Amino acid sequence: MNLDDIIEYDDEGTNLDFKKEEYKKENYTALLKDVMSMANALNTEDKRIIIGVKHKPGEEKNFCGLETISDQGTLENIIQENIEPNISFRYYPYTFKETTLGVLEIFDNFDKPYMMKKDYKDGLKKGEMWIRKGSRQSRVIREDLDKMMKAKKTYAFENKVTFGFGKKLEKDITLSKTIIQEKDIPSEVRKKELEGLLKRLDDKYNSKQETFLEIENINSIFKTTEFDDSKKSIRVDYNQFSWPATYKNREELLEEISVIQEQYQEDDLWYLYEKNSYKINCYIYNDSAEFLEDVKIELFFDVDVFAISPEIHEEPEANDPLFIKPNTNDDNPTNDYPRVHEEESVIVVEEEHKQVRHKTLTAAFFEELRVLVKPNTETETSEVKYKISARNLAEHIEGSLFIHIV
Repeated sequence: MNLDDIIEYDDEGTNLDFKKEEYKKENYTALLKDVMSMANALNTEDKRIIIGVKHKPGEEKNFCGLETISDQGTLENIIQENIEPNISFRYYPYTFKETTLGVLEIFDNFDKPYMMKKDYKDGLKKGEMWIRKGSRQSRVIREDLDKMMKAKKTYAFENKVTFGFGKKLEKDITLSKTIIQEKDIPSEVRKKELEGLLKRLDDKYNSKQETFLEIENINSIFKTTEFDDSKKSIRVDYNQFSWPATYKNREELLEEISVIQEQYQEDDLWYLYEKNSYKINCYIYNDSAEFLEDVKIELFFDVDVFAISPEIHEEPEANDPLFIKPNTNDDNPTNDYPRVHEEESVIVVEEEHKQVRHKTLTAAFFEELRVLVKPNTETETSEVKYKISARNLAEHIEGSLFIHIV
């Protein structure tokens, strides 16, 4: 609604007041009280005092107009000297139906409560606070202060916290369905190896052939038979405690094959989630003037579309006894991985931060998520909802990101 319509059609209320005459020096108490009351009103909209209009509820407005308009500097002096913190306003002439009116516009006053910083004559006392509710003014009470403090938290971060995929804070990304050949899964690879050994074992003891196998890279030092005729067994791999070789007979090979999936579960999970998953992180940018305190970030993925690892799986150790695992200082690599669990039809991913600094791009997760797109999903675009809560946020920040599936 434009200002002409407000002046002509609107009645007095929380955001609007009409005055017949300008505030005079002897009536600056009313000016201070009126401006303070509007600045303390419990909404974020601009407030206006229209001067030069005689108005009574239920009657036609009388547009008296003003012959002269006071300078804004005069009002600034009296208001800023007596009210704290500073109130943002402007005062300007406005022509309405060939009549000059004065418009005192109060805006961007998020630093409530506003109060008297000192006594003013016999009218207002230091610390006194007034608030406008509808067309009336009243003293600020505890309930008003509670609402102001809650709103202040909201204003501090309103539209100032951005969340998205990657450092570019993207709202959508594209991922491909997971395509993994069963034959490449570690348990299947090992199963095929053992089945091959079993066939060689069966073939061996249907003949009298003796076979020798030299160990790779040290064949000039060690030489071992592939078979142990005394036990009718075959060398299966190296073992660092009974080096150079470990042998198994037919029954032992069959037993190992029967439990291969259980024994190789961690190997399979490492292959899926470390070798073949998407490594995804989100970032948060806090553009306010304050840190976010005691922050919790939650993402919600469709369980029918995605599989997300609940931890980081370590790379399997090599069977070669000459292989020395690199020394790392990370004794527990899953400590910093976000919490992942299922709730009904969603996978919930949670991370907590003591603080999220302002004017700084911050990774949502200390370790990247391991994400697979299920190969049988028919979903083309999946919504990922997020929620950010913090001790100094009045309300949760909620939104949606999108993943396109190809």
